[in-house]
Amino acid sequence: MTITCNILPNLLKIVVDHLAFGIELVSIISLLVFGLGYSFGNLFNIQSKKFKNEIKYIEGKYHRLRQEKKDEAVELAENSGGFDLNSILSNPSVAGILKNVVDSNPDLIKNIIEGLTKKNSNGFDLDKLR
Repeated sequence: MTITCNILPNLLKIVVDHLAFGIELVSIISLLVFGLGYSFGNLFNIQSKKFKNEIKYIEGKYHRLRQEKKDEAVELAENSGGFDLNSILSNPSVAGILKNVVDSNPDLIKNIIEGLTKKNSNGFDLDKLR
């Protein structure tokens, strides 16, 4: 009887050690399997593909708007050197006002044009003003 009493605690210790090691091993393996499953699930998920497509679409719009803004800046830099009459006349309110002024005051327009073309107009010498 004494022999079985000595074997039983040793056997119990071996079983508990292997059981604890088995639980740790099973939990580590199961976590690795679940992690791989999650990774592959996200890789082939339909929603993530949809979100990736939306992100690409938004990035494309952003880059297109950025390029348009850069093109506008270049165009403004090219046109800033001179007086752009077309941009002023493209505004309907300004164009309407100028049309009314020209139609109602032809003598005023004639005097302005003569003043700009003649060197001496109304007592002013335009060369001295420069």
